[in-house]
Amino acid sequence: MAKRKKKSLIVRLVEEMDAIAKAQMFARDRKEWGNKCGLCGRSDLRLDWNHLISKTKYSVRWNPINIYAFCIGCNMRHEFNPQYYTAWWLKRHGAEAYQALVAWSNIPAKFKSKDLKAMIEKAKAVEGPENDI
Repeated sequence: MAKRKKKSLIVRLVEEMDAIAKAQMFARDRKEWGNKCGLCGRSDLRLDWNHLISKTKYSVRWNPINIYAFCIGCNMRHEFNPQYYTAWWLKRHGAEAYQALVAWSNIPAKFKSKDLKAMIEKAKAVEGPENDI
């Protein structure tokens, strides 16, 4: 049996930041929608975090306006038909905010472990989930 490769420090820190951002997003969205999907309103499917702009774009990966709690059905639909989520998002935040988020997402972001540690400490110190991470 092959040995399991140990995760790098960067990968562990990204996972920790993901967990913090996800918990803050769920807290925020449950206040507004309860245990329902923010997009379709269903409550019978598991909720997951959904990114308007791909989480591979680290410059906006943890930005609160880029992540919302949607059911796994809407999350999958966004994967292949992003216009539904995009239209919902534009109605909520507006075209100017969308353009700013897209521009911000195009700024390359490569974090060192010290940067991620600082982000984690800042995120842990945040009182409310609406605050920018």
